[in-house]
Amino acid sequence: MTNPEKTTHRSQRRRPVGRQGEQGEQGWVLIAALLIAAVSASLTVGWARHAVLSKGKLEMATGASRIEEASRSGFEHTRELMRRGQPPGTEEDGEDVVVTTSHGDEVRSERRNVGHGRREINVRARHSSGNEHRDASLRGRAEVVPGSRGHGKRSRLRCEEGSKVLLIPGLTMVTGTLVFTPSSDVTGVYLMENGSKIIMEDCNFTGAILTRASLCESNPLATEGSRPEIEFRGGCTMREGTDLPGLSICGPDVRVVADSAARLDVRGMIVAEELDLQCRGVLRKMVICEGDEIIGSNISRPGRSRGPQDFASCVDPGSERMTRISFPTEHFSTDEMDAIEAYDVDA
Repeated sequence: MTNPEKTTHRSQRRRPVGRQGEQGEQGWVLIAALLIAAVSASLTVGWARHAVLSKGKLEMATGASRIEEASRSGFEHTRELMRRGQPPGTEEDGEDVVVTTSHGDEVRSERRNVGHGRREINVRARHSSGNEHRDASLRGRAEVVPGSRGHGKRSRLRCEEGSKVLLIPGLTMVTGTLVFTPSSDVTGVYLMENGSKIIMEDCNFTGAILTRASLCESNPLATEGSRPEIEFRGGCTMREGTDLPGLSICGPDVRVVADSAARLDVRGMIVAEELDLQCRGVLRKMVICEGDEIIGSNISRPGRSRGPQDFASCVDPGSERMTRISFPTEHFSTDEMDAIEAYDVDA
């Protein structure tokens, strides 16, 4: 005779066969899903590779990559012109640069000043032959700093800033030789005429020293023996003033020299044609030299070569060196958006 209690207990411990079958099916479904995903990824990568290769063949067949390369070449050409102090202007001003390549591609390059240390570069490459027309354009925004030893335009004050110099109260004109007496504290803005000379000996100077040619590009440069000259003797300090912040010396035709026993401490930008500083000291701001430059090993220049240095906002760079370039996306204008919204596709 069977024991009903034992029978009931065994039935409660017994696992249903159908549950194990469901778990097995779930495992196969997971494996199948992974296999399908792997095959799909492989097909997608294969299709993308085919599309890229087909695009490359299409560009080579139609010449699209050549016209794009012409636009990139135009950008580099503009960059080199800026570095040499021969920057192009805009098409509206008639100062853009147009070059025709050996393939008949017309490359037009423009450079626009959009603020202190910022430039906008536009390059358009076009080719027309019968019914065939190809175009490529490149637009970039660059940050620039003044470069040295350009072969064209020189760094100097912006003309609007140069015109204000003559209105500075207490402006001192230097026509002959001016000697700052030892142990003196000198302040103000000094404008050097051709052939003049300033001797600074054991003095503290706050302000700026300029030459006539620095006021605007229209003022001619002094040459040879008529160049202004600044000479340092003993211990001298220079600090930027409030009239021309960030600037100590600006003279694209000035010669700056120092006695070998001199000790300098300059906090302000220096723009000169010739520098001969074989002494001890520290130059804490940017130095721009248009010609010969000799800066002794005993002169410290904090921050130099660690990145782009700031330069006085009143200075208009001649030779321009790009430091950072961005290629922003172009947005639709309001007129373009209105035209798109007003377009009736069924009309």
